[in-house]
Amino acid sequence: MQTFLQIAQTISYMPNSELSTINGITDITNEERNAINEALKTVWNESSTFDFRYKKITFPTVVAQADYDMPIGYIKDKGVKIEGNTYPLRYEPNYEDITQSSGEPYRYWVEDSKIVLDPIPKTVKTVSVKYRNKYPVKTAGEVEQLRLVNATDILNIPERVELEFIDCVGHMTNLMLNADQTDEDYAEHLLRYKQSLQILKQIDRGAADNFSSIIL
Repeated sequence: MQTFLQIAQTISYMPNSELSTINGITDITNEERNAINEALKTVWNESSTFDFRYKKITFPTVVAQADYDMPIGYIKDKGVKIEGNTYPLRYEPNYEDITQSSGEPYRYWVEDSKIVLDPIPKTVKTVSVKYRNKYPVKTAGEVEQLRLVNATDILNIPERVELEFIDCVGHMTNLMLNADQTDEDYAEHLLRYKQSLQILKQIDRGAADNFSSIIL
């Protein structure tokens, strides 16, 4: 995976790049750093259905324990499953008046930042939770965060979409640094961004490397 420094260098090599030559992390100006992070935020939030933003955790149930730690993110619709059940657990938004008993869980709700299984498990089984990750960056120490800060920070995404994602971030960075809609380079950055975004969406869906259908 490319580090923050390598990502910035990749952007600086793009055609008509708005970034200056970058040899080290200190060569990135505050303006360029902010533009890269704003571009990162824009691409990250372009689609609520990006598959690469979803992660999965698993944990074992504990007999007679109903509540479990919730991942930092948004649980996907039908994203909670339990071992032995064909269907996902049903989300229950109206749980306030439910009196829990022991049994095999078939539904869940979220309370006090915990996933609550109902009925309360009476046996040990594996639960899987698929959730939409909130953090596009992680440090060399695997700490998730919102912004690229240190030279060794990397993107918190699967390697399969890394190049296409960086391509999008690069073109959006150039677009933000240019900011002159009458400039020919601005129009070129915008066109390249739209093209790269469509490619990213196709790669995210597992499309073959045939992008002849991309028309702008």
